[in-house]
Amino acid sequence: MPTIIDPLTFYRALYAPVIEQIIYCNMAQFLTPTVFILSIGYWLARLGRLSQKASIAVSSLKGMLFVFCWCIYNYQPNTGDDIAYCSTGHHLQCYELWNIFTICWLSPSEVCYAKLNACVMPFLGNVYIAPVAFNVTCSIAAAAISKSIIEYVFPKLKAQSFFFFFAFCPSMLAWSTAYNLKETFLLLLVVLFAKAMQLFLSGRYYIASIIACFACWMMHGIRFYSAFILMILYGVCAVVSWIAKNRISMSRIIVCGCILSACIFFATWILWGCDLDTYALKISATLNCFSISSPLKTLSLFWLHPLPLRLRLSSAYRILFASAVWTWALLPFCVVGVRKLWCETEQKFFCVFIFGFAVIMWIFYAFAIDGGLSSPRQRFQLEFTIALCQFAGICWAIEKWPLIKESLREWRTSFGKRRVTAPDKIALL
Repeated sequence: MPTIIDPLTFYRALYAPVIEQIIYCNMAQFLTPTVFILSIGYWLARLGRLSQKASIAVSSLKGMLFVFCWCIYNYQPNTGDDIAYCSTGHHLQCYELWNIFTICWLSPSEVCYAKLNACVMPFLGNVYIAPVAFNVTCSIAAAAISKSIIEYVFPKLKAQSFFFFFAFCPSMLAWSTAYNLKETFLLLLVVLFAKAMQLFLSGRYYIASIIACFACWMMHGIRFYSAFILMILYGVCAVVSWIAKNRISMSRIIVCGCILSACIFFATWILWGCDLDTYALKISATLNCFSISSPLKTLSLFWLHPLPLRLRLSSAYRILFASAVWTWALLPFCVVGVRKLWCETEQKFFCVFIFGFAVIMWIFYAFAIDGGLSSPRQRFQLEFTIALCQFAGICWAIEKWPLIKESLREWRTSFGKRRVTAPDKIALL
């Protein structure tokens, strides 16, 4: 019977010489990533139009949490992926890979993020925490872009409050501050797609298309199917909203549909190597991964995994306990927030874009490899939509709290009367 080897043990043995060099760092090596977070985080918050005091608070809190995780968590590689990313990035520094725009064209997803590690390490130190510091700044950038989206699409929500809610929610802190994984950078690209959709709806067609193409270009080397789905949704929502706004004739609608279909085909052809054989193999390999043995279980696992009480203290993902509790506790607010967002905005196509992406990824991951990809890592790319729904649900609860409180008081009063009158009715009988 073949021996089953734990992937983490395998990667630790494979990259053992490199791990000894990149994991342990002294205070001098730790100082550069911390200063990077404080300085870049401050300017990113200022670009998000926060006040000077608020920007200092954001960068300082992120820096303090980074230091706290280093002191408590000690930044040990916890999964096979983060060991592979950091070690491969360490080896790739001998090549000329400083041009970040060529990162996503040269290799599949695993090596692509490793090349990003190779670009960060020479500037922030040849240690494991260098790309983690880069992920922390990516989380601030995602929150700043999200704030500008909220100000236009959902003006009734408090954009600055959402900035802090999104930047410091437990899921964001766990994935961006504790692990050297590609999920935080992927979330930033998803938020860029949402920004492109918002700009298109506001009439800035050219800059929106440039941002969408750039985000697709960067994303396809990290998670190609997410880039493909987002590009299709962006094209469909953009064309349909433009048609509805300008009241174009049916003949032009057909022409736009043909152009959109051609763009989607050639975009995927280019992304997958300008080779029709490779294109066909990618499609068939993706479809062969699907299984429908237990759809109800996998559909629920995508939103509810991991279960808070099943996270072991010795597990590599024990830091996700707060994130799991947060997700479960705010699930009712998330459901209410979906309705609030849809009813209170005039930009329905933006809601179709973000909710459509969430639903498609939900179904895709639930059926892909028999639900084997239904994990919080795959769900984190939807964190912008999830946090937005949670925040909208909490705002609704705060607004309606007097009515909710009055309803609870009336229910308690009526319930007390029933308990008092019930024995009297029995006595009369």
